[in-house]
Amino acid sequence: MEDADEQEGGGVGSSVAALIENVQREVGIAVFSPASCMITLVQYIEAGRSYSTTALMLATHDVGTAVLVASAAQRRAFAAGGLAVAVDSMDTHALPRRSFDDTRGLESIMACCTEESQAALSHAQVHASHYLALGAAGALLEHLSAAEAWGRALAGTMKVVVQGTDKHMLLDAGSVASLELVRPSCGPVRAGNGNGPPRSLLELLHRTRTGCGSRLLRSSLLQPLTDIPTLEARYDCLETLLESEQAAVDIAYCLAALPKDLDRMCSSIALKRARTGNPGCHIGCTTTALILLRSVLRALPGLVEALEGAGVCCLLDAIHDACALPEFTDMLALMEEVIDPEAQVSKVPFMNRIQQCFAIKPGADPMLELARSAFGRTTELIHELAAGYQQQHYGLQVKASYSAKRGFYLAISPAKAADRDGDGGGRYHGGRQQDSGRAAALPRDFIVVEKRARGVTWCTTHELNALNNRLQDAATSCLELAEEVLDALVSELVANMPLMQRLIDAVALLDVMLAFSQVVGASRDSYVRPQLSAGGPLAVVQGRHPVLEGALASEPGGFQPNDTYISEACCLHIVTGPTMAGKSTYLKQVALLVVLAQAGSYVPARFMSFSPFSRLFTRMGTSDSIETNSSSFMVEMQEVAHILQHAGPRSLVVIDELGRATSTCDGVAIAWAVCERLASTRCFTLLATHLRQLAGLAQLHPCVKLWELSVHVAPDARLDFLRTLRPANSLAYHHHGLIAAGALGMPSSVLAEAGRVARRLEAAECSASLVPGAAGACHVVGAVLSLAARLQVLAQQNPWCWSSEGGGEGAAGVDAGEASGSGRGGGQSGASAGGRDWEGLRSLLDELHSAAAALSPGAGAAGTSGEV
Repeated sequence: MEDADEQEGGGVGSSVAALIENVQREVGIAVFSPASCMITLVQYIEAGRSYSTTALMLATHDVGTAVLVASAAQRRAFAAGGLAVAVDSMDTHALPRRSFDDTRGLESIMACCTEESQAALSHAQVHASHYLALGAAGALLEHLSAAEAWGRALAGTMKVVVQGTDKHMLLDAGSVASLELVRPSCGPVRAGNGNGPPRSLLELLHRTRTGCGSRLLRSSLLQPLTDIPTLEARYDCLETLLESEQAAVDIAYCLAALPKDLDRMCSSIALKRARTGNPGCHIGCTTTALILLRSVLRALPGLVEALEGAGVCCLLDAIHDACALPEFTDMLALMEEVIDPEAQVSKVPFMNRIQQCFAIKPGADPMLELARSAFGRTTELIHELAAGYQQQHYGLQVKASYSAKRGFYLAISPAKAADRDGDGGGRYHGGRQQDSGRAAALPRDFIVVEKRARGVTWCTTHELNALNNRLQDAATSCLELAEEVLDALVSELVANMPLMQRLIDAVALLDVMLAFSQVVGASRDSYVRPQLSAGGPLAVVQGRHPVLEGALASEPGGFQPNDTYISEACCLHIVTGPTMAGKSTYLKQVALLVVLAQAGSYVPARFMSFSPFSRLFTRMGTSDSIETNSSSFMVEMQEVAHILQHAGPRSLVVIDELGRATSTCDGVAIAWAVCERLASTRCFTLLATHLRQLAGLAQLHPCVKLWELSVHVAPDARLDFLRTLRPANSLAYHHHGLIAAGALGMPSSVLAEAGRVARRLEAAECSASLVPGAAGACHVVGAVLSLAARLQVLAQQNPWCWSSEGGGEGAAGVDAGEASGSGRGGGQSGASAGGRDWEGLRSLLDELHSAAAALSPGAGAAGTSGEV
């Protein structure tokens, strides 16, 4: 059954956006969200040629219609670059360049926005930093006012949000797809409580009960937060909900009682929709919105009481204050004087129509009472007509049904019609189709409208059509006569529209936090609150994949957790292991934990500490692009070039295989150079590879660490994947691929020849080295550089060690925990616990002295010390 609002023609479609760019590739976007009656302004510099940031912005706001400058719309026909790339799959409209004037746009948007939005837009800094977005807003409002589907916004009802990119992490569309944040790589999206385990992060967290909460959850995953105070406030709220279980249950019950389309009320009330072919359509939308608004106001006291039962939390207190405003009580009293107490919104089409016609209390207008009487009498005549058909044609099972598009029709079962004639033959008189066999003859005055499943036929008659027209006229008269009363009520309610929008935002945030608490509370394994710091390392102890751990819960051993420790002094981690060892899963696990933490939720781990990242980049898979005539190597190089251009110190880069779509020599060279470039930018990087030549990076660069996912080779040549991450001194040859090929039925003669070739290649490669200089000397150089880096970290974390006083207490030096990947153990953010580790410092100095002695000319490494 369709929703009532959709049947009445008042359904809200996708968002509408206006876009403009200048020659410096600075993009301004204005997005109108019809569900919340809100305009979002955003302006940024699009550095990539693929316009991935613009595409992600449009996808985040669910944009289906784009308004462009006329010249850009013309270029779109030739598949040119620019914004045409980002809006290629959307419905586009062109407006002249003069419509994108920023001064006129500011005037237009100030005329319809709320007082709070006017105060935010009045600053000169907003005009200077978002001049393109303001011009796009002017074109957007011009398009909306000209479109029949939207109409014009009432003054003081539009909420305007000026959005910046400094408070959110930026992800490109490829990272969203490869990490499966919103939708799985295969199959449609389903709710978190659907059948089967979740397949994406959104499916795991989708426990929301309102439409606004669902949209906020999706936005939180696509645009994770970077502001530490905001994240701490969400963590505090989640902690309070987990501790107050009964209060969380009460809040969930109150949210479930709210209308599902809560966030659509504001747009239906605030937008004066243009009259379409059905003159009562826009009045019916307003009536439905007012009935929903009254149900929300009735439910607020229970929600306020449930919030009072929760613990002390600044975020919950703010939500409580937004729900307990005295203006809502006045609004409810005003609506109770006009709206009938029994009026409700129904999903049954005809019942919803009745509720709309009888929504206003009796006695408001005598003419309205006459129209209602005609509506009721016509409805009775239709049912009497259907009953007469049932009695007149006793062999037919006649049922009067209603749809918003057709009105009343007759649903007839052919099985009952067959009992009417013993010969089982006949034809449909008055229709376009003739049947024989089991189909029985219908009366001549029955007109076949449509044949449905299970043998049901929809029919009508001329008499029924006449009554349908009378019923439609009566319903339209009821709604039009109620328009004056409703307009007077709406004019008084729109004064409090900013309070309603604030209420909807509060309910959406509460819904998201409650969904987080349900996911965390329902997990059999522990979730932990992330510890935030400004510029600290990424430390995860016993981290688990948030999506896969539920799918593997029934398997023996479950999901294998692993540790992670990435710091500025050790920023590039190379992970190796055989195929199916879990490299891709581990890389995605780290990225998903970061996204989940920056969305404001607890994470599946024993401990996690990090500094919020500003950007997240991924390069995974080997897919090509037939549309752009790009091979898999071209796609890989384009993605890597994008990462190298935009990765910074506060970026997290996840690369699954690099340089494997070309020759081995070129692949190793590219991977080596890319790793050195990423190491120089000090961005946190995880690289999964099979190229053992990259082990030389750890000998030259102290910031490079080698890891391997362990695997056990059984005596019967069977691989047992332990999926445990452990340090690796080098990427040694294990020939796991040959073992796996043998297990999959490869002929023994082929395997023997492959083993012989592999040994020859191994011997030839061992005789050469990518690291310049003698092999032994280079190992010593790497040891000295590594010790120097460890001493630097020790000095940064323990400044008292180098002071003359040497007093005070603090964290000790760097120990072997950094190499184990778990930092300094759980709960200490990578630093070992307490005391002055003078012995560890002395040991480091002794190792440095030994390494320096090995580099002396007497040790055979002359000339190498100059490089150090």
